[in-house]
Amino acid sequence: MRRLSLNILLILVGGWVSAQQTFTLEEAKSFALDNSPLLKYADMDIANSESTIKETRAIGLPKLKAGVDYLFYAQKPKTPFSFGVQQAPTVVLDEAGDRRLVNYVVTSDPELTQPVAAEEQLISFVQRNSLAANVELSTLLFDMSYVHALRASRVFRDYYQANKSKTEQDLKADVESAFIDVLFVVENKEVIEANIKNIKQTLFTAEESYKEGFIEKLDVDRLRLSLKRLNNEKQNLNRNIQQAKLFLKYQMGFPLENEISLTGNLVEVAEGTIVNKVDEEMDFSTRVENEIFSVSNQLNLLNIKNVEASYYPSLIGFVQHQQQLQREKIFRNDEAGFVPATILGLSLNATIFDGWNRDAKMEKAIIMKERTLVQESEFKRGVKLQFETAKSSLIGAIESAILEKEALDMSSNIFEITTIKYKEGVGSSLEVQQAERDLYSSQASYLQKLYEVVKGEFEIRKTQGKI
Repeated sequence: MRRLSLNILLILVGGWVSAQQTFTLEEAKSFALDNSPLLKYADMDIANSESTIKETRAIGLPKLKAGVDYLFYAQKPKTPFSFGVQQAPTVVLDEAGDRRLVNYVVTSDPELTQPVAAEEQLISFVQRNSLAANVELSTLLFDMSYVHALRASRVFRDYYQANKSKTEQDLKADVESAFIDVLFVVENKEVIEANIKNIKQTLFTAEESYKEGFIEKLDVDRLRLSLKRLNNEKQNLNRNIQQAKLFLKYQMGFPLENEISLTGNLVEVAEGTIVNKVDEEMDFSTRVENEIFSVSNQLNLLNIKNVEASYYPSLIGFVQHQQQLQREKIFRNDEAGFVPATILGLSLNATIFDGWNRDAKMEKAIIMKERTLVQESEFKRGVKLQFETAKSSLIGAIESAILEKEALDMSSNIFEITTIKYKEGVGSSLEVQQAERDLYSSQASYLQKLYEVVKGEFEIRKTQGKI
C-alpha cells in the first residue's frame, strides 16, 4: 500500500512537471502570436474583407437567371368589346323630325356590303391555363460607382491587414510588459529569500550565544521578529507572483490553469541599459499606424470619387428568352403549343435631381478626409510627446539607479561590519537591526529603480514601434 501511494505521488509530480512550461521573453511573444484570440479576430476580419471583395466583384459580372411561372385563372378577366354583326340598321326620328340611323358603324371589311349594327360584349383574351418558362442573361456594362466600390473593397483589405499588424505590435507590447512585471516580483522574492538565509544564520549564532549567556533574550527575539516579517513578506510576494503570472498567461492566450515559469534576469537587462547611452531619436517610419493612416486617406479619396461617380449614368445590357403556353386545358395537345419570344435590351439610368443629396454626401466626404489628416497630425504630436517623456523618465531612472546602487553597496558594507561586531560581542542587536532595515530599504529602492529603467527602455521601444 505504501509503495502504491509512492507511485501515485511520483505520477502526479511527473505530470505537474511535464505540464509546466518555461518561456523566455521572445518565446512568450511567439506563443502569444500563435494563440491569442485577438489575432484570430484579426484573421477573421481579413477573411471577411476577402469575401467582401468577391461580393463587390460579383456586382459587375454577368448574371444568368431562369424561372417558371404557372397561372390558373379560376375566373378569367374580361374586357368590354364592340364588334359588328350583319343585321338591318335601326331608323329613328330625331328631335327635328329628321330620320337617322342608330347602332350604325362603318366597316372597312370589303365582304360586308351592308351596314352593320354595333353590339357590345365581354370578351376574354387569355386561356384558363398559362405556363411560361424564361431565362435571362444580364450584365453591368458601365457604372463608375462600381469601379470605385471595387477599389475601396481592396483597400479595406489592406486596412484590416495593417490593423492586424497593429494588433500584433500591441500584443507583443502587452506580453513584454507583463513579463517584466513577473520578473520584477520574482527578483524581489529572491532578494527576500537571500535576506531570510542571512537572518537565519545570524539568529542561529544569537541563539547559541544566548545559551552561553553572552546576550540577552531580547536580542534573540528581535532577530526572530525580523525573520517573521521577512517570511510574511515572502508569502505576499508569492501571491503577487501568482497574480502577475495569471495576467501574463491571459495576455499570451496560455491556459490559465496550467503552470508557467520564466527565464530572464531583470537586473542584467537594467544594468545593460544603464551602461548604454540613451541617444535614441524618434522615428515615425517604424510605427504601423503610418500604414493605417495611409490606407484611411486612400479610403477617403475613394469615397469622394464614389460620390462624384454618382453623377454618371449606369448602363445594363440584357437578353431574355421566353417560352409560353396558353391553353384552356393544359394537357390538351390539339390546342396551341409553346410560343417563343426573345428580347435584347439596354437599360440606361441617370439621376437628374436628387434633392441635393449628393452635395451633402460630398461635404461629409471632404470633412472626413480633413478630419483624418488632423488625426494623423495629432497622433504624431502625441507620439513625440510620449517619446520625450519616456526618454526623460529613463534618464532619470538611470541616474537614480546609479545612486541607489552606491547606497546599496554602503548599506551592505555597514550591515556586514555590524553583524561581525555583533557576533564578536562588541556590537548591539539594535545596531544590527538598524543596519538590517537600511539594507532592506536600499535593496528595495535599487530593485525598484532597475524596474523603472527596464520599463523606461521598454516604453521608448514601444513608442518607436520596435517591440
